[in-house]
Amino acid sequence: MSYTRPTLAEIISRVVGDISSRTQGSAFLKRSVERVLAYVVGGVAHGLYGYLEWIYRQISPTTCGEEMLARWGTMVGVPRKGSSAATGSVTFSGTNGTVFPLGRQMQDASGATYTSTSTSTVAGGVVTITVQADATGSAGNLDMGALLALLTPVAGITSSGSVAAPGFAGGADVEDLEDWRARVLDELRTPSSGGGPGDYVKWAEEYPGVAAAWEFPNRMGFGTVSVGFVVDGTDIPSTGEVAAVQAYIDARRPVDMRAVYVVAPISQAVDFAIALRPNNPSVQAAVTTALQELFVDSAALEQSIALSSCDEAISLAPGELSHDITSHSSLTPGAWSILRLGTITFADLV
Repeated sequence: MSYTRPTLAEIISRVVGDISSRTQGSAFLKRSVERVLAYVVGGVAHGLYGYLEWIYRQISPTTCGEEMLARWGTMVGVPRKGSSAATGSVTFSGTNGTVFPLGRQMQDASGATYTSTSTSTVAGGVVTITVQADATGSAGNLDMGALLALLTPVAGITSSGSVAAPGFAGGADVEDLEDWRARVLDELRTPSSGGGPGDYVKWAEEYPGVAAAWEFPNRMGFGTVSVGFVVDGTDIPSTGEVAAVQAYIDARRPVDMRAVYVVAPISQAVDFAIALRPNNPSVQAAVTTALQELFVDSAALEQSIALSSCDEAISLAPGELSHDITSHSSLTPGAWSILRLGTITFADLV
């Protein structure tokens, strides 16, 4: 039977009743000290009940706070993933022979700063240097083509450069508390077995920025394991992130196993043609958001999404009265593929 913590009013009423029963009701005169004491004792008891309730929550990793979860994580070898800084390359134009210096700061449109971690010489009118975000976190990740402006000019180099392919990646925030809790509980339920089923997913998800991973035994031949993963929610990882996770797993896998292959999933877009009532911008936006959330929540490597799930998501969109999915791309992903929402074409439902 579960225990229900008494409220402050219930505790005070109980104290008042106890005093009254022991004094035959004579203690509670107008403005009596006994009534004040009842409120004081009730408040103290209520605080103690609250502390006991907090202690109760700390007993289990399913309900404990951050401090106790850190102890559980240390005990089972699942520390919280820290934040990491984004890295990438930036291309500047300049005069041939000019050297781009090491440690030069630059700034993006949001005001975030980055520092060059390599030096290179302009050739053919351009120079590409490696850069790292000064602050850790996913905000440092930039798309290819984003502009970075030098904070201090370099003679012979243009003041603004563009992010080179494939963009800045690797920036990750401190792991969400509930995501960390899920990993701790998973380790408690199914402890790592030195390279057994499920261990490669755990190792991949230990790496900062990895949101989810999947493993496939013997996909590349007998005795091999293939691992696919996504980052920052459901983003496709960059080449550098794949290499980093590959190195992380290689350092932990059994030395006698044949091979581990870490791969980036292939994004498979699913396009829709939807007849909608009412067919207006606000309802279109609501339907698009509903489908985006469905594809994010259901994202898994080589996992299909049921058409009925798409219908349900559209039906729950605010403002939607009725609809008909008149056509759609395949909802069954190919090998190494993960489904992503593509283009939606709307029309009036007649």
